[in-house]
Amino acid sequence: MGCRSVALRIFSESALSIRSYYNFVPEPSNETGAKVARRLKILINPFAGQKKAERMFAVCCKPLFEAARCAMDVVTTASGEDAREIGRTVPLDQFDAVVIISGDGTLHQVLNGFFEREDWEKARQMPIGVIPGGSANGLSICLQGTGRGLDPCFAALQVVKGRPMDIDLCEVEQMGRKPF
Repeated sequence: MGCRSVALRIFSESALSIRSYYNFVPEPSNETGAKVARRLKILINPFAGQKKAERMFAVCCKPLFEAARCAMDVVTTASGEDAREIGRTVPLDQFDAVVIISGDGTLHQVLNGFFEREDWEKARQMPIGVIPGGSANGLSICLQGTGRGLDPCFAALQVVKGRPMDIDLCEVEQMGRKPF
């Protein structure tokens, strides 16, 4: 006798209603060994795309994160340099993931900050959640596909599920060879 997955879809505007369903469902087994994100450093860029990131967080992401009992440290950025500074200084041991509600530019600034750190090798292991809030949202589409890549609720659910995937930041090819 095998196990089978059951999908439970809940449509509710109320975080309390969502939380009651979440409390009913047992903790997910973590057979992949991935750490479920519970402590989130969340960066919101209110100037990205159509300037809807703050509302997107309030309506979609925050209720889902609360229902999943995630601790949130939310920062609204004023510039790309804010995101870079957060990447440079975020205490890695205090968070399970960094979540970016913005476009690709804010993500790039956080990564630049990570690689300016002395402990950059540890920083590069930090899971980053990408919630599409920009104009094109290229990375989110690449990660989730053309349909779901623009859905902030789906992206927030992926953060809650806590299953990071490794991706290459860049690839170098020289004379037909890829040295690294």
